[in-house]
Amino acid sequence: MSAPDAGPARPPGLYCPITDAVHPAAAELNTATTTWMMDFGLFHDENQRRRLLTLGPGELLARVVPTGDVEALGPVVDFHSWLFAFDDAYCDEVDPGRPPADLAALLAGLLRIVEDPGCTTLAGNPFAEALRDVRTRLAAVASPRQIARWTEAVRAYFFHQLWEADNRFARRRLTLDEYTVLRVHGGAVPCSIMLLDVAEGEEVPQRVLDTPVLRSLVEMVSILVGWDNDIFSHHKESTRQAEQSNLMTVVGQTRRLGIDEALAQAVALRDRVMCRFLEVRDIAARDADGPTTSLLRNLGSWVHANIVFSQHSSRYPTGPGSPGGCRFTPMPASAHATVPDVVSWWWTPALTQRSGHSQPTSRLGTLAAQAAPLRG
Repeated sequence: MSAPDAGPARPPGLYCPITDAVHPAAAELNTATTTWMMDFGLFHDENQRRRLLTLGPGELLARVVPTGDVEALGPVVDFHSWLFAFDDAYCDEVDPGRPPADLAALLAGLLRIVEDPGCTTLAGNPFAEALRDVRTRLAAVASPRQIARWTEAVRAYFFHQLWEADNRFARRRLTLDEYTVLRVHGGAVPCSIMLLDVAEGEEVPQRVLDTPVLRSLVEMVSILVGWDNDIFSHHKESTRQAEQSNLMTVVGQTRRLGIDEALAQAVALRDRVMCRFLEVRDIAARDADGPTTSLLRNLGSWVHANIVFSQHSSRYPTGPGSPGGCRFTPMPASAHATVPDVVSWWWTPALTQRSGHSQPTSRLGTLAAQAAPLRG
């Protein structure tokens, strides 16, 4: 059968048993960040401006971090607004024939601003000035360690955006393994996760973030959000004929499936990851400290909030296969779908094994101690 090229005939059901919660300042956060986007002019044309006005990124973050510190949430929410605007202006809806070198020069300048907001590179560029503003304000609410790990996540995001741009330019078809690697960082979710403790006014110890348990959870959330967005955005991308890889397109092309079959397999893949995420997270939470407990809770909130946000956001149109028709289901479509080899390590038994001793042992603490000698 031919690869899918239009929205599915029936709406997908997604397994995500996460409790919904919303920050009481959601409306204020959304109004403030929308004004911020307009003040910096984060759009290239009137259509993009109108979409940003009704996007609602503040509502998304209000669900991701429902107990966050309002002052710290300000720059964190604005960074997410910047990501949405940047994605539309320079990534999703650009001419696929545009040489990747053009984007590379821009990304290099933007990365330098993240590293040194006092530099004058890309002066006058609205996206550069807005990112400079975010970086400066983050320094007032985040520790140097938090800024450093966010910077590294942004670096990885920019690198993967360049890879994606090159794929579009070359009209290269990716394998499912390749696309999964791209999606871990290409959707910018790790950049967001590195700011979740900042938004709470807390700091997760680096030794905990370095453990295989936390690294796997960060990757799983990144893939869940990315794959869910693929399911949501396939209708938008097919109607706009965007030259962009998508989970449903990759599954359909590599397995020679029609749209409904590709959708079913895409949902089965994400549901299996969702099941593993819940298993690893719930065991890790048993012995976690306060900041780590908040992070584990907010990781789950990210997945649920993204689905709710996508159902109502102007980012995705209504129509067959659009997120407005998505629904939550009480059971996963599959707990045994074959996952890409590049993420098979998430099912390593050590991530969920607990000590057999009578005294409870923190899995996070044990893994951190084991990893400590490896760090310089």
